[in-house]
Order: sequence, then structure tokens, then C-alpha cells
Amino acid sequence: MKKYETIFILDPLLEEDKIEQEVEKVKKVITAKGGEILYEERWGLRKLAYQIKRKEQGYYILLVYQGGAEIPAELEASFKLNENCLRYFTTVATKATRKKIKEEAAKSKEDK
Repeated sequence: MKKYETIFILDPLLEEDKIEQEVEKVKKVITAKGGEILYEERWGLRKLAYQIKRKEQGYYILLVYQGGAEIPAELEASFKLNENCLRYFTTVATKATRKKIKEEAAKSKEDK
């Protein structure tokens, strides 16, 4: 199975519980197709490089996961239908991302 990373930007006007629901929906799409979430990072509210849907800011989320090739296609279909998603991008995880995942896993083992 390949490792992928998806960054998506949510509407900045969403309340915290609604953001949580949107993230959970994305995670469910991944796990329903047999994928496994390896890493999640919430970058929070950030200024956009240019306006998207008349918004100057967006709430950024990064998910790293592994699974079959059908998962990115399924995510793209769900993002296209989601009015709260401003933008999204999926790519095969880079070496730097894989290294960061290993470091986070080692760190979490030390904390336990």
C-alpha cells in the first residue's frame, strides 16, 4: 500500500465542532476503503495566497495515510461535493513526510 498526504482547506467561518465533523468525514472515507490514518496535523486558520470563494483565510488540515489507489479518487469526489471545502490536494507521501511520521511514532512511544 502506498502512503499519501492530503491537505485540505475548510471554510474559515465554520465553528470548531463543524470543523471536527468535516475532518471525521474525511477520515471515515479513508478507513472505509481499508486505509489507515498515520498522521494528522491541524495548521489552523491561515491567510490564503489569493481569495477562494470570496474568503481570504482558510482552516488547513494535513492527513497522511496509507491505502489503495482508490482512496485519493474517493476523497476527491467527496471534496467536490462538500461546500465547506475550499481546496484540496493529494500526493504520494515524500521522504520528508515519511521521516516525520517515524519521528512522531518514536516520540509517542517515548511519552508512554
